[in-house]
Amino acid sequence: MPDNVKHKILTLRQQWHQQSGLTRLLYAIAIGSALASIASILLPFNVWLMAAFLIVIIAIIALIKEKWQVSNASVTNYLNQHYTTLEDSSELLLKDSDTLNILEQLQVQKISRQIETLDVKSPYSKALYRIGGMALVALVVTFGMSKISKPSSRSIDAISLQSSVKKDVILPAINKFTVNIQPPSYTNLPNRKQASFNMQLPVGSKALWQITTNIKVASITITFNDSLKVMMQPSDESHTAWQMVRTITQSGFYQLNIDGKLSDLYQIETIKDALPIISVASPKPNTIIDFGQPTKVPLNLTITDDYGIIDAFVNATIASGSGEGVKFKEQKIALATSFKTGQLQYNIGQIIDLKKLAMQPGDELYFYVKAIDNNLQESRSDIFIITLPDTTQLINLEGVANNVNFKPELFRSERQIIIDAEQLLKDKDTISLESFKNRSNNLGVDQKLLRLRYGKFLGEENESNQGIEDAESLDAKDFGDGKAMMDAVTDKHDNAEDASFLDADTKKRLKAVLNEMWNAELQLRTFKPQEALPFAYKALRLLKDLQQSSRVYVAKTSLKTTPLKPEKRLTADLTKVVSPTTQQQVVIAANNNTILQAALSVLETMKAHECIASGSVLAQALPIISNKASTQPTAYLPALTALKQLLLQQQQATKTINKADIIVVQKAIQKILAAPITTPQQQNAMPSKALSTEYFNQLYKHK
Repeated sequence: MPDNVKHKILTLRQQWHQQSGLTRLLYAIAIGSALASIASILLPFNVWLMAAFLIVIIAIIALIKEKWQVSNASVTNYLNQHYTTLEDSSELLLKDSDTLNILEQLQVQKISRQIETLDVKSPYSKALYRIGGMALVALVVTFGMSKISKPSSRSIDAISLQSSVKKDVILPAINKFTVNIQPPSYTNLPNRKQASFNMQLPVGSKALWQITTNIKVASITITFNDSLKVMMQPSDESHTAWQMVRTITQSGFYQLNIDGKLSDLYQIETIKDALPIISVASPKPNTIIDFGQPTKVPLNLTITDDYGIIDAFVNATIASGSGEGVKFKEQKIALATSFKTGQLQYNIGQIIDLKKLAMQPGDELYFYVKAIDNNLQESRSDIFIITLPDTTQLINLEGVANNVNFKPELFRSERQIIIDAEQLLKDKDTISLESFKNRSNNLGVDQKLLRLRYGKFLGEENESNQGIEDAESLDAKDFGDGKAMMDAVTDKHDNAEDASFLDADTKKRLKAVLNEMWNAELQLRTFKPQEALPFAYKALRLLKDLQQSSRVYVAKTSLKTTPLKPEKRLTADLTKVVSPTTQQQVVIAANNNTILQAALSVLETMKAHECIASGSVLAQALPIISNKASTQPTAYLPALTALKQLLLQQQQATKTINKADIIVVQKAIQKILAAPITTPQQQNAMPSKALSTEYFNQLYKHK
């Protein structure tokens, strides 16, 4: 009896050992799946990525919990703790009967009968259900994430490239074939091998076709776009291994010809290298640095490309001077970043210091950002303008508009008022309060006189509504007063709103100047010269802008002439000087729309009568669809294949036709056909309407 009991305990140990290992495996699957789900969001999802996570997690658990195996002692301890009828003596059942004393033998006989009737529950049953559920949920979430996760915009691996390629139809003579694709160096993509004739690859990639036939063949030809034929070269003496290399530069299709047997049409889709994208967040397109503002302008931009950037810089041009004396100085400003291989986006922020560029008041900075990608393609941003106003020169309005000199006779300039205001602020601590107020008020009077002088150009010969735009000319109490109404609509040159001495744009600019002068005068009259300076500087800048508003930036251009040959000068040799001749060959081709419309009619007849129509209309439509398929193989290659099948059936006089081929060709032709131009046409009136119209005309004539 003890042997049977011992066998039962050993059986429990083996079962619990297996359940313990399964529990830890499910635990590792749950954690590995959760990490794989997170990684699928941050990285392109890969099935091997999850397997790697699972292996790492299982290894970690095995290292952390070394004693995960179930021993005999752990089984007996569990029995003693959960079943009191064994009287803490279950370990005696595993000992040899020869080593037991009399009391131990009696105890073994007692508990042997108890353990045979016990229904022992596994300590891992609850953990198995709980952790198994967690692992199942984690796997479902991981599978869902793999379906919705988006691949990286950078890498174009074999899976993403072949996602839109249809399944190949292989000739029976081909035993094995591969297409090795070597992407160009600018993509930084690895070489890949595919077992499909349909391909999708970057522009400039090299494709190596390797074909092994099951019989000896004489020749294998590849025809590209139904026009260019290239012979494949045998790589062995038995003529069963063939290969060919070609650089793919454009989309299209090709077809294999093995000893006269034609394959299906296979498509080639090229992916063009996109230009770099430059997004400038700051500064604004036009920036004016007023007096007192920092001359350091922040430049924040983002540059992105599909394969990478090798260089980017700021092309800056400084315009200085005025009139015919404008000078331009061009220079490059390096960006504060290093361009690394494989990085597709750069967020750049740096400062453009106008002082380091040696800009002076009155200068303007024109700059744009240029980026060069790995394929040496260049892209540039819009032009940004930074203006540093000149507030050091006196402003004159001579010849601004109408070629009339309306410069005030004698007045204190705005610049002089600014200089005196700044001097007053310096002397504030050394003079009395009364003297400070008097000088500030005098400056306000000077500002008023200057404002009135400029106001004359707008017709402001009195102080009513000076510097105020769109003032109401009528009051509510004057409603019904004829004189007041006449004054409102009469052209009076001493009225600021009716003055027509200047053009509308100059008038608007001068009104803005008067508004700033009003504000400066208000601050000076209230003994606040510090608050008056910003308004005075703005008035000065507006006047300067009005004077220099005609400056236009024109980039410098250079002219390259043909170099002269000194040995032929003054020789009077005119033998090689001939009259130019033009040869032109005029080819009157049939209208493609007419051919396609006729083909549609033939196809409709074939579909209605379920028979092959005779004639060459479909053959004339074949090159048109072939040209479209060479540029857009994905859209038109199925139609080209279907049309060739219909022509083959036409040659073989087949009685049965495939309506699906006809529908495919019809849809392609309808895409190619241009929409007819709508022209106005005279409507044909019905007899009853024409009679009523004539009756109306006769009545109108004799009215």
